[in-house]
Amino acid sequence: MSRREKPPTTAAPTPTTTTTPAPGGNKPLRVFRARGVSVAVFENHTTIEGRAITFLKAELRRVYRDGEEFKTTHALSINDIPVARLLLEQAFAFMLEAGQLPGEGDTTDH
Repeated sequence: MSRREKPPTTAAPTPTTTTTPAPGGNKPLRVFRARGVSVAVFENHTTIEGRAITFLKAELRRVYRDGEEFKTTHALSINDIPVARLLLEQAFAFMLEAGQLPGEGDTTDH
């Protein structure tokens, strides 16, 4: 096995949960992190047909280091996918606990 290849892990990562400010001033309600992958849950507000609607959205990111600088991307490696899946499931459970039902808040196509 080469130095770049890592053996597959069998244990699930132990994610951490924190709240951090987001770019643009919209602070996430909750951030789930593990092994350089994070899923942030944001509260969004919109008006549809004169009705104010609040809904939740999740954002997936991967942090990596480029020299001395840390950067983010939405691209995942094969080893990141199981971690992302776990974090997305936790974000989904959090959103359900917050009262958002599946299908609510689907006001955009992205």
